[in-house]
Amino acid sequence: MTLKKDLLQDVLLKNIKNKLTKKATEGIVLLLKSVAPESCLFNKFFEEVFHEGTGKEFDYSVNKMWTQTTRPIVEAFFHAKFFLEMMFKYGTELTHAPDLMPSGWAALLYFFNLR
Repeated sequence: MTLKKDLLQDVLLKNIKNKLTKKATEGIVLLLKSVAPESCLFNKFFEEVFHEGTGKEFDYSVNKMWTQTTRPIVEAFFHAKFFLEMMFKYGTELTHAPDLMPSGWAALLYFFNLR
């Protein structure tokens, strides 16, 4: 995925474009919310990771504390990306809930607080 490569390059190069990762992460979360059951809330741990990662603005002042500032958005991005990938994987592979639950499917159920 090009976004993932660009994300890691921007982090390593201390590129302020890292704020695009915030927008991408927010977009993934909006998509995940759009397919969630109406009364469903995301897992509290994920919500914490997401808010810590996206709850700040990026400008040149972050260069002084680059890793402390950017690590939360990288973590939030990879968590959101993982759940999006699991949603697509199991949404296309499974026709019914399996007796032996794959770990990615179980993680997705925990993510949506359905287990």
